Amino acid sequence: MKTGLSTRTATLLLLGGATMLALLALPARRTEPAKLDLATLVAQATPAAGAPAPEACAELRAAVVEILARDARAFTELVPAWRRAGAELRGELLAAVAERADPAGLDFLAWVATYEGLENGRGLAEACLALAPRASGPEARESLERLCVLLESEDDACVQTAVLALSRARVDAAVPAWIELLERPSRAVRERARRALEQHSGLALGAAPERWRAWHDAELAWLEDEAPAVLAELELDDDARVLAALRALAPRRLARDELALAVAATLDHPHAVVRAAACSALESLAVPAALPALALALDDEDEAVARGAWSALRRLTGLDLPFDPAPWREHLGRG
Repeated sequence: MKTGLSTRTATLLLLGGATMLALLALPARRTEPAKLDLATLVAQATPAAGAPAPEACAELRAAVVEILARDARAFTELVPAWRRAGAELRGELLAAVAERADPAGLDFLAWVATYEGLENGRGLAEACLALAPRASGPEARESLERLCVLLESEDDACVQTAVLALSRARVDAAVPAWIELLERPSRAVRERARRALEQHSGLALGAAPERWRAWHDAELAWLEDEAPAVLAELELDDDARVLAALRALAPRRLARDELALAVAATLDHPHAVVRAAACSALESLAVPAALPALALALDDEDEAVARGAWSALRRLTGLDLPFDPAPWREHLGRG
């Protein structure tokens, strides 16, 4: 398979070093992904003295992106590659992970933030912004929670980017830090934190930290004291109690993924009025985890339920696809 080696070889030779040919060797071996070794690649690309040329940095970044795109196992090599990289090339590793925009890179970002400090905070925050909105599942959630440490940076630009990333990913663990940022000297940081809190809660409580703390404390107390009993109500045969439980769950703003999965289970309820209420509750909870169940509900035999699912899908995705299951499933399948 031709890989454009002649052009890249000429480019690297002009950069002044046969060792930079290591940037070619690994990306070219397309039939042997198991042998890819990012750590060796980065070590050979790091000059013995001085900083690498900008062209070499760009070439390394392109090679790393190519490797990560071809073999998901290469994400496990990012930590040893980081340890062997010089300061300039560490920034290129973060930029490559951001360019690839694969949530599989979140664990690497969390490792850097946890064990390497915030010296590369801006690069970490920008990579997090690229990956976070596409992340799902408990492992990604854990990594995002560890990346909340970026909110402790003294670099206002890093903090603003991290707030935006964690807000788009709806990370509950970031809420206390956002509240603390309302007292930050930087007006831009305070505004970004306030907007994140408003989007997360659906409330407009202003810039006073004490009001947000009261809301957050109340949400946590509800989850601990009341949520278990409300969730149990969903499994009862009494429609009135199930409907009341759905109404109680709809406005919650913490642990929404878990609550939405419980609500989605009621889309199989024998009574259409309950299924329609479940669609409405999922629309209010507004979490991507509900999308597959809502897409299936488009086939519901009751038109009110199917249209409720359609309304929820339109709000959650921002798309204006027709009232037809096929285009919705095609779109969600691509996602």
